[in-house]
Amino acid sequence: TLGYDKWLTNRDGWVAGTDDFATDLRRLVEAWNAEWEALPVTAASLLALAERNDVFSEVIASAKSPKSAQIIFGKKVLSIVVGRVVGTYRIHTLTLRGGRHYRLGDSVQDVSTDIAIAKSL
Repeated sequence: TLGYDKWLTNRDGWVAGTDDFATDLRRLVEAWNAEWEALPVTAASLLALAERNDVFSEVIASAKSPKSAQIIFGKKVLSIVVGRVVGTYRIHTLTLRGGRHYRLGDSVQDVSTDIAIAKSL
């Protein structure tokens, strides 16, 4: 470091601040955890949460109807982030009652937990 021990210490925060998708995803996951924790939720519920928290606004604004907003949000956001670790959470998907649901799990949690949850509901 040649005498300057702060070199690049703010790099991660600076880079993260320039990535709108990552910033919106982090904000969505924080709100998601506060609202439902690890409970399975639908794309429609997550879309409503995104709208309330003003995240992924450009994706949502590109829709021509509420139903198309849900489809677009599912394709351009949710399908991309399944399996991704955000903070200490991993985003999981599972099928319940014939529909796709999403839930937050521990970032190191095994997928078998999703199977156990699906069987218990």
